[in-house]
Amino acid sequence: MSSYHTQKYNIIPNMHSKFSYLTGLFLILISLFSSCNDKLEINAEWKDITVVYGILNQNDSIHYLKINNSFLGDYSAYDMAKVSDSIQYKQLEVALYKVKIANGHNDTVKKIVFNDTILPKNAGIFATDNNVIYYSTERLLNNNESSEDYRFDLSVYVPKYDKTVSASTYLLSKFPVDVPNTNPQVTVNLMARGDFPMKWRTTKNAKLYQVTIRFHWTEITTSGDTLSKYLDFVQPYVRSQTITGNESMSQLLSGKSFLSFLGSEIPVSDTIVKRIAWEKALDFNFIVANDDMNTYIQVSQPSMGISQERPMYSNIVNGVGIFASRFNQSVLGKKLHQETLDSLSDSHYTRQLRFLNNRETGEYWLQHPMK
Repeated sequence: MSSYHTQKYNIIPNMHSKFSYLTGLFLILISLFSSCNDKLEINAEWKDITVVYGILNQNDSIHYLKINNSFLGDYSAYDMAKVSDSIQYKQLEVALYKVKIANGHNDTVKKIVFNDTILPKNAGIFATDNNVIYYSTERLLNNNESSEDYRFDLSVYVPKYDKTVSASTYLLSKFPVDVPNTNPQVTVNLMARGDFPMKWRTTKNAKLYQVTIRFHWTEITTSGDTLSKYLDFVQPYVRSQTITGNESMSQLLSGKSFLSFLGSEIPVSDTIVKRIAWEKALDFNFIVANDDMNTYIQVSQPSMGISQERPMYSNIVNGVGIFASRFNQSVLGKKLHQETLDSLSDSHYTRQLRFLNNRETGEYWLQHPMK
């Protein structure tokens, strides 16, 4: 299956896309500071600073942690960053402790050891060799356990300096989505003149919410090939008022914006005879993050004022970085309303893409039922 895949506004990151971000902040700070005054002795006494980045999601089958050390030296920070020894520890002891907090207790019920591995890394400022990542495949919660009953404490012991770096977070859990719901008879109308209201209720400890709408379709080419494609329409994030849970939230999904997005992102091609929206064309994917992740994102956003200085946010004890939690859940396989299918075919945003209208789409799937 081939696919188009764009995420223009996605600000709740996956682990892999942010592994070197925090270390990069130190690199920038060092470079800026060293250029301020050539009469000042820049390189003060060296101090080890541990940089930790980790986001726990109970839905993940593998949990990753990125742990580096910052560095200071007499050479260019950009040159030093290309040497893996400048940012990697030789040895760490990394563990996650599952602490039961229900009924006023603070009892450690499980120790989860994180092992190290080497993962490929895209080329950039930092060294691509010896990209050490810490991981665990242990399940964080069993089926009968609630995220509200547990806290997860991270411990990173650095033997070389006999120091322990720590942080804590709470997991997030499933929350009610009222619109769209799972009723297969209820369709989603995204015609050009209307908006579709998405509605849900918040989950405890979560602050940041973002919805991605995945649109599926089939293409028939001039050579007779049948191709399955999809495109992600990422919505701006929204914040809850509190983190206590059960707060009603909503966000309008603009039909005009949806059609305009498809028209701008799906390429016009003379080799495409027709395009057909799937019978169950839309997946609604909700991603939520906790308050620590929300604060980290707010602080890390570019400054819009004259002053470009921003405070650095960290919830790591005896180090810097972010240890947070996120959660994802989906409402899959929603049907498009017949007016939306007609808009796909006829609107000035998408008519050049050769989508079939409602009647033609229905006839196609009667003749070519999906497996």
